[in-house]
Amino acid sequence: MNKKEALARLMEKWGGRFSSELGIDIESARSPEIFKWFLASVLFGTRIRQDAAMQTYPELDKRNVLTPGAILETGWEGLVEILDAGGYARYDFKTATKLLEIAEMLDKKSAATSTGSMKRLKIRKTWNQS
Repeated sequence: MNKKEALARLMEKWGGRFSSELGIDIESARSPEIFKWFLASVLFGTRIRQDAAMQTYPELDKRNVLTPGAILETGWEGLVEILDAGGYARYDFKTATKLLEIAEMLDKKSAATSTGSMKRLKIRKTWNQS
């Protein structure tokens, strides 16, 4: 069995991709879709139940908070409200703060690039991961 066949069997057994389940077209490689997947990965990267991350992303989508600018406009209190609606009760403050820090960094970096494209950014670790 080659790698492609093994991957197909795993996908069949365990289900599809989280990106597909969330309605993110990662295969298009378009910058907005890349950011959506990055945002979802931040949610999944928090020590929280998988279903809470899966419920929170649609809350962000429903409220159109899927860009660094929209995250900044929503602000900390708005993000906490969205995170709570998705099930982030214990990690809502920390995750809201992290999302704002990331959005600020990306907003500055993308403004500094000629295209503003997520694909062209070289993101360095600039925030404290405590």
